[in-house]
Amino acid sequence: MPLRAMRPVPIMALSKLDDLIARLTSLRTEVEDPDGLVRFTLGDDGRLLTVFIDGSTPMVMTRDAVRTSLTKLGLEKETQRSVRRR
Repeated sequence: MPLRAMRPVPIMALSKLDDLIARLTSLRTEVEDPDGLVRFTLGDDGRLLTVFIDGSTPMVMTRDAVRTSLTKLGLEKETQRSVRRR
């Protein structure tokens, strides 16, 4: 089958596509527990970007309570993977 010549893509369409890709990659999901002691941010691909555990947390929560909080927020498995990678 012979190849057909492709029509050039208008520059404006490429610019819009670049803009769309940039907006999609900047999407973030931020989750915070009700007490505000634990929060995290996930990137557009679901990867863990940031984890924040308040400095007062050890005085208020045990390690198991922090783990339970992360589990309720849906982060425990991702956190374990991140820690192993480092």
